[in-house]
Amino acid sequence: MSKTSCPLKLPTSVKTAAQRLAREDGVSLNQWISAADEPPTPGDERPA
Repeated sequence: MSKTSCPLKLPTSVKTAAQRLAREDGVSLNQWISAADEPPTPGDERPA
């Protein structure tokens, strides 16, 4: 599967919250957004 770059313009409050969550997960904001966009895998801890 090929990955495509897509610039996002997020409201400041959403970006700030996403940055905080990425920091808590120990990943970059880009990695966090990419992971959030993937379908869940068995055993995934993210809420449905």
